[in-house]
Amino acid sequence: MTIAPVALITGAGSGIGRATAIRLASHGWRLALVGRREEALQETIRLAASSAPGDLDFMLIPVDLSDVGAAEGVIDATLSQFKRLDALINNAGMGERVPIDATTPDLLDRTFALNTFAPAMLIAGAWKAWKRQRPLRGAPSPCVVNVSSMSTIDPFPGLMVYGGSKAALESFTRSIMNERGATGVRAFSIAPGAVETPLLRRVFSRKEAPPSIALEPDDVAVEIVACVLGDRPRSEGRVTMLVKGRPRRVV
Repeated sequence: MTIAPVALITGAGSGIGRATAIRLASHGWRLALVGRREEALQETIRLAASSAPGDLDFMLIPVDLSDVGAAEGVIDATLSQFKRLDALINNAGMGERVPIDATTPDLLDRTFALNTFAPAMLIAGAWKAWKRQRPLRGAPSPCVVNVSSMSTIDPFPGLMVYGGSKAALESFTRSIMNERGATGVRAFSIAPGAVETPLLRRVFSRKEAPPSIALEPDDVAVEIVACVLGDRPRSEGRVTMLVKGRPRRVV
């Protein structure tokens, strides 16, 4: 009996997370989908099931990861149902445009809780499982894909806090590669520019960020899935920058 690998995807109710779920389902992966709104996760599953080669094995975890304590429960729930975890996609995020002199402790708390602290705790929880998990025959080793942002190197005015919270994910990626040892865990950072998602439109108007300059969520999902499937060995521990109309760049 062939055991299908398992991916845990945060922010799976829309945008990049949804597109990634659909693509991984088409490769026969089992899915643990995390998001705040259960109805949005249900729609993701409906779309993913239509692309799956057989019956889609999935679970929905409706939870707000800005409650950092929820991260441990997410890992526990995934392992309880599937008995393993092969890919962690840290995609959930939030951002607000706030001038530097208007930065508040509340903004820092909310942004870093979801964008930084939750991914860190998910990685820590998955790590414990990976230290004892047996690899699947013929499958790549476990991996973490951290969805960062071009704001880490070229922040739009008002995105100091958002860019800072995402920069930490790139540091997590490098730390994983330095500490992975016998686990063999692979780690990647994906830093897209503008992507046509609900987050983009909450922050920028169509005049400020015209659709013509924005990637589609699936453009990013293609790169995430390539990392997960083992097609990007040269990107391990590095940042892949994706900007519409330009070649992908790995630094």
